Amino acid sequence: MGEVTKSLIGNQYLVKYSVGHTQAGIRLDRFLMARYRKRSREQLKKAIDSGAITISREGGKHLNLGRIKPSIPLQIGDVVHVLSRRAKEPEVNFNYQLLFEDDSILVINKPPNLPVHPAGRFFFNTLIVHLKTKGFTNDTESTNDFYLVHRIDKETSGVLLLAKTKEACNNLTAQFRNRETDKYYLAIARGTPAQDQFDVEAPLGKNPESPIGLKMYERPESMGGLSAHTHFEKIETRGDYTLLACFPRTGRQHQIRVHADIAGLPLLGDKLYGMSEKDCLVMLDHHRDLRLEEMSAADEESVSDELSPEELELVEEGEDTADKPVNLRYQQIVNSLIIPRHALHAAGLRFKHPATGADMVFESGLPDDLREFFEGLTDQPLAPFKTKHW
Repeated sequence: MGEVTKSLIGNQYLVKYSVGHTQAGIRLDRFLMARYRKRSREQLKKAIDSGAITISREGGKHLNLGRIKPSIPLQIGDVVHVLSRRAKEPEVNFNYQLLFEDDSILVINKPPNLPVHPAGRFFFNTLIVHLKTKGFTNDTESTNDFYLVHRIDKETSGVLLLAKTKEACNNLTAQFRNRETDKYYLAIARGTPAQDQFDVEAPLGKNPESPIGLKMYERPESMGGLSAHTHFEKIETRGDYTLLACFPRTGRQHQIRVHADIAGLPLLGDKLYGMSEKDCLVMLDHHRDLRLEEMSAADEESVSDELSPEELELVEEGEDTADKPVNLRYQQIVNSLIIPRHALHAAGLRFKHPATGADMVFESGLPDDLREFFEGLTDQPLAPFKTKHW
């Protein structure tokens, strides 16, 4: 594969593919079809005819051969330019707070409704792209590099750690993998725990028979499940809801949310857990981006920030799935959620600085939307609290 560069120009996105030795002689349309698999040959032909796709040769000068044809053979050193329109994306919340930054790391207090990296219908409206472009004032070819060390879901708020160099990323990823970090979350659950402190140890995995591909289930290790352990501490119960401190001792996808549900305490607003699969499928059908929901912060896998252009639309009008008609059952489910996102907040993170080895501790209090809901249950302010395990 040849080199790929990307840049944001106003509301347009330019991707440039250099042609290497192995691609010499390939027709332009075949070259493009290998990279835009969701686009038909006819759609690519229309983009070429419209001037959205061009070729440069000999020091960057565009070919002066009249209208470029899809059948034109590529040569070594050619650069294929693909100009895309910045597609409409769902609105997100860019009001994140910088907690710490130096030459090695960046620590963010992430608000809810902000995807961390491109996935599904979100590309530009993500934290990584916003940081890389300094709020869209620079193009995406800038030298501002950020590497995700762990993830939190689009709906989850709280402390998020990013690395600014590959060396720092490798160091921090190893700390997470070796369980040398500490983290805790705050959550509002439906129900009242029988004990002030309790543990859930239940292996988790995907169910190949489930129609919901991203959902995790209690799954025996003999059937592919991975060991998982979460410690829970009750902070306060008001009416039918309990504020919990959650300490994941292992790192599995959606671990806190699944373990809370197993304990009979599903998280408020959770669209995957705590509701029937039938209703969950209604939600997924309406919100396509939920099918590509990010993994939880407890996932210890290293994360790449490579920005892929393949899913972007070429310059043509497409169906806006965000305006899909709302059916009655979907609206009933939304109303039953009470709040629009799952009530989970990454409240604390402790790790070693990758360059100095110093202890780094960051905390974030319960965010306004969750605090206002919980305090509104009794019209009483939430008293200051400190967990026993932090």
